[in-house]
Amino acid sequence: MDILDNINWIELLFILILGLILFGPEKLPAIGAEMGRYTHKLQRLSAQFLAQWREEVVDPIKEARASVLEAQALAPAIGESDYEPAKPGPEKARPGRPAQTLVERVAELERQVRELQATLAVLEAERLTAPGG
Repeated sequence: MDILDNINWIELLFILILGLILFGPEKLPAIGAEMGRYTHKLQRLSAQFLAQWREEVVDPIKEARASVLEAQALAPAIGESDYEPAKPGPEKARPGRPAQTLVERVAELERQVRELQATLAVLEAERLTAPGG
């Protein structure tokens, strides 16, 4: 625990003597046991919070990053010779790839980038407002 790293043995002895004076030797073991139970509950709540944080925040970011990388790998590099204006009407699909115009692919990638930027902005704001950040 970080708090115990900052307390030396003299301060700990002072706290123990103060506890003996305030509560008496009869109640001190019960108070210590109660503090232990609260510490255990706090650790359990902290673990639950971190698990929920990973599930709701970290995992979707990883999934979004993977989908952007996948979309980048699927999208062909566009050179001047590759560009063809979108034609009205049905488009022939390439084998293994659904019919989708270049404009639709770019728009989808831009939407995903905006979502990632918004998520990163929220995470950066939380990091800056967190204690010790």
